[in-house]
Amino acid sequence: PKVGEPFLKETHYFDLHRSRPLHWYYNHFWGDDADEPLLWGEATPAYFDTPRLPADIVGVVPDVKIIVTLRDPVARAVSHYFHAVEFGWERRTISDAFGEELRILSDGGWKDPIEMLRRGYLARSCYSTALRRWFDLVPRERICVVVSEQRREALQQTGEFLGVLDGKADDTLLRDSNRRPYRVPPGLDLAPVTDLFRAECEGQRSLLGWPEVPGEW
Repeated sequence: PKVGEPFLKETHYFDLHRSRPLHWYYNHFWGDDADEPLLWGEATPAYFDTPRLPADIVGVVPDVKIIVTLRDPVARAVSHYFHAVEFGWERRTISDAFGEELRILSDGGWKDPIEMLRRGYLARSCYSTALRRWFDLVPRERICVVVSEQRREALQQTGEFLGVLDGKADDTLLRDSNRRPYRVPPGLDLAPVTDLFRAECEGQRSLLGWPEVPGEW
């Protein structure tokens, strides 16, 4: 109740609508209670790993607080693939899509940032590069990194980070709200993808100071 969200979950102001005036963006955040002003936030995942955006966002909101939710990178890549299928961006099989992207990454990575956002299933699960861009611009005490699979702990961390939870997480906030059904083809070989992320996860662990990679990954 102490946190406000815009009428659009993903405003996409900084990546798709930056030519619009700032008041267009600010108008997404409305309805403050004069007696108890709300903390306002939005959730636009593309902000996290679009290279030019951290500097732009910090320029507009210098005291911004960033909450980063990291998911098992393999599960995130698979989910992203089926998301692209649902929206009509992807017609290849998942095996072909992952195989082609592995070749793209071995050749130096994606050249088109829009295609990377839409179909960078593996690239967008390599979190370290994006994390370093944010760490270079935002003090670490204003960045909260949580693990998606550890939902109760993540909610507690987030509440403490924002100063809006008093000692316990509300179970009503733990429910799934954006789950899409999809069926992974039987026999899908994810070993090359798992090998890619094994080293990446170790780098993330070191970067974040985690004692170990989350057991759920």
